[in-house]
Amino acid sequence: MRGLCEAVPLKVAIELAEEMVPGGDTVVSGYRKIGEVYIATGELLKAEGALSNSLRIAQKTLDNMELRVALLAFAILKFHGRHIDYAKSYLNEDTIVFLFVHEKLELARHSGNHAKAARDSGVSHTMLYRWLKRVTSR
Repeated sequence: MRGLCEAVPLKVAIELAEEMVPGGDTVVSGYRKIGEVYIATGELLKAEGALSNSLRIAQKTLDNMELRVALLAFAILKFHGRHIDYAKSYLNEDTIVFLFVHEKLELARHSGNHAKAARDSGVSHTMLYRWLKRVTSR
């Protein structure tokens, strides 16, 4: 397998990867992995370009889990470039996104528990739907 990977030039592999990925979080993962390859090979400017694309697409698609991974990859990039303060700021932003995701999951869990309790107590579906819509629109 290793010989096969070495036989394909990196540029060709990147072009094939960009053609294969359809959209959304797959594209974010693709650009992030390309950036990680560039970090591993020491091409930090190219890595920054790929990771910038990853970060931009994750923000556009509002995919917070992929955004977290892209922020972590950026922190690693900045660490390799000896920019420790930038690395810390990306890690701090990752922590903020993590807390946001955690709060959304807690709200969903809380809403689900209330919905089950309302269903078990015989509340009508219309009333339950209105309550869920009001809670989740906050």
